[in-house]
Amino acid sequence: MYKHLFTAAFAATLAMPASAGNWAIAAPTALPEDGGTLKDENWQFFLRQIGPGDRLGVFDATEVGQIAMIAVPDEPRFESPKRRAKTFARENARIAAFFSGSQHGSSETDTLGVLRHIALNRIDPNIPLDVMIVGSALQSFAELPGLAMDQDGVLFVPSPDHLDANIADTAYGIGAEGTDGLRNVYLHMCPVTDDLRDDEVAALQGFYAAHVARREGKLVTWSDDLTTCFERLAAQVRAPLEIAPYSEPTGALEMIRVGVPVPEIIVQTAPSTVIMEGIEVDQFNLFASAPHPTLAGVEVTTGIVYVPDAFPDTYEKAYCYFTVQKSGAQQRLDLGEKFPGQSPIWERASPTSLDAAGVSRADFDAGRVACQWPET
Repeated sequence: MYKHLFTAAFAATLAMPASAGNWAIAAPTALPEDGGTLKDENWQFFLRQIGPGDRLGVFDATEVGQIAMIAVPDEPRFESPKRRAKTFARENARIAAFFSGSQHGSSETDTLGVLRHIALNRIDPNIPLDVMIVGSALQSFAELPGLAMDQDGVLFVPSPDHLDANIADTAYGIGAEGTDGLRNVYLHMCPVTDDLRDDEVAALQGFYAAHVARREGKLVTWSDDLTTCFERLAAQVRAPLEIAPYSEPTGALEMIRVGVPVPEIIVQTAPSTVIMEGIEVDQFNLFASAPHPTLAGVEVTTGIVYVPDAFPDTYEKAYCYFTVQKSGAQQRLDLGEKFPGQSPIWERASPTSLDAAGVSRADFDAGRVACQWPET
């Protein structure tokens, strides 16, 4: 997947006419395939779209550094593509070299870093800025693995509580860019390398739409087709995407696992009937907690899955886990599971997950004794 982006940020020294186009493009330095397609699309965009008074910036989003800034003088002679190509040959050569030199591999993308860079380096927030980010939408932080969206192949998104928090408390929070740093910014997201389920895409769209809107920007494109992204960028689409909120506030700065909801369950007076949000369901969970034997303040939770008709005599499955707080995010560690008539099947946590949670192997193993398995 593309996970690094190259972004064209608006960092000018002179004001520009309000009618001029102002574009920022971000793309990765590492791609699963070569950067030829990106290079060709960008070149055609320059030839056909960039005219007198327009600006186009291209950035390496891996290190969030500028590759080239093209500012076309507002003069009639620059209506000629040939004249523009000759005048900005050096800048376009740097851009072409950047794409051609793309490494092969997974592409880590600092999407939030790109947006923050743009917010902090714009000269005139009153001038609309069209930003396109090509690459994976899965945000990660080298020093904060617990805040990564991709954790061992499982998608997590920040709880909405991160949106209003300070960056000192969470890497997803508001920093020096403030709550209006993306005013008049129109974001085109092009996750051309992500392979996600529909519910995962919806969760990511909801987060990025809310993140940008909190800074007065708009998410206007979400497409895994590069040509479509360039077409919408050139058209300067302004209408925001209609996206449902991705979750409700939880009261904590935590990462929410996508696709595994834990809804509130209400057991009615008849034990064979379970109503959730007004709908009778055919399966539900009951939970029990106990203190972790070696980690102060940590609870070990056992969940038991029932079907209403068999409750409470027979269960479908039981599972046990505990969560710890690290770097402003909650880390869940699964201890094991149990099926009727069988012994528990214990999990063995990977060194990566233990390091991310700040838990030793001994503390992890000690949690097993607090699991409250059904007797049979």
